[in-house]
Amino acid sequence: MAKGKENAQLVSARSESAVPEGRPLKRSKTSLDGNRQEEFSVDMCKLFVSCGVPWNVANNPKMRLFATKWIPDIVVSDRCILSGRVLNGEVAKVEARVREKVNGKVATGQCDGWMNIAKTAVVTSMMTVEHEVSQSYQTEMTHDSQMVVKAYLVCTHNMAGLPKTGNKLLERS
Repeated sequence: MAKGKENAQLVSARSESAVPEGRPLKRSKTSLDGNRQEEFSVDMCKLFVSCGVPWNVANNPKMRLFATKWIPDIVVSDRCILSGRVLNGEVAKVEARVREKVNGKVATGQCDGWMNIAKTAVVTSMMTVEHEVSQSYQTEMTHDSQMVVKAYLVCTHNMAGLPKTGNKLLERS
């Protein structure tokens, strides 16, 4: 009986000191102004997208502990906020910048299809605008300056179960 009681006390002590999981019911307090907190959320969203980090990591208690240890005044936004409002805002900004750069200019379109990692048939369309090139850069191997043509992503289509024809692709556009 004593061993069972010890285990119950241990479980009770662990649950009292455990970090709550899931979404917080209300916004955690931070001494940062709203702009700085929003900037952190945007940067975290960009980091997750660039590194292929799953959105669920934002809700992981270890992630929250790490963030509060190293950046005490920051609140890690919930995965639904990062993958929803924050991501949608960044997509809208990128789309607006691309429209501004390509609107009213001559473009060359191209598309290519392949099977992605999930073995889904995907077709992506891109365009280059008036032979625009990015700034020159040096390659690590040759240290030569090179110019790279800029391509803008137009759209990506899931073509699973559909005929891979030009007519079907035009219908999907």
